[in-house]
Formats: sequence, structure tokens, C-alpha cells
Amino acid sequence: KGFEIIDQNIQYRFGEIDLVIKRDHVLHFVEVKYRRSLTYGRPEESVTFQKLRRIRLAVLRYLQDRGLQARSIQIDVLAILALPGQDVEYTWISPAV
Repeated sequence: KGFEIIDQNIQYRFGEIDLVIKRDHVLHFVEVKYRRSLTYGRPEESVTFQKLRRIRLAVLRYLQDRGLQARSIQIDVLAILALPGQDVEYTWISPAV
């Protein structure tokens, strides 16, 4: 899809960022959710308001730590559903916030 991977698996005590990718001068902070069953719902359903709040805090810290400005950023969700015997389903929610 034309993205460049900038960083991955960044952890802070209050939140984490799974992927930082870039395309067309926009930094995308991506929450990746993976499920092999629907026992606990679809993967994207697990991204709650509280989870997005923690991601936003982590993004702000990431930008601050690297001396970057929050001009062109976006928080996205990549939901991956891999049910046995079926094709893997990818859902990209952009922007998630």
C-alpha cells in the first residue's frame, strides 16, 4: 500500500504503539488487533475508547521524545481475523479517532 515502516512495538507504561508507518508525509500510528476466533468478538471491537485514549497518550510521548510536531498524524486500526479454514480477513480503519 506504499507505506514505509518507521518504528514498531513502542511501549510506555501508560500505553503502546504497535506500528508507526509513513505515506505521503503523514505519520500513521497503527493499533494491530489479531483474532483466530470470534469468541471475544471481532478484533476491531476490542479497540475501546480507553484503549484509544492510551494510544493517543503514547503518540504524544513518541512525538515529544523524537522532537516531532503533530502536524500530519493519524491513528489507525488494522484488524486481522484468521478463522480456521477461511481466508484471512483484513480490516483497515483509517482514521480510527
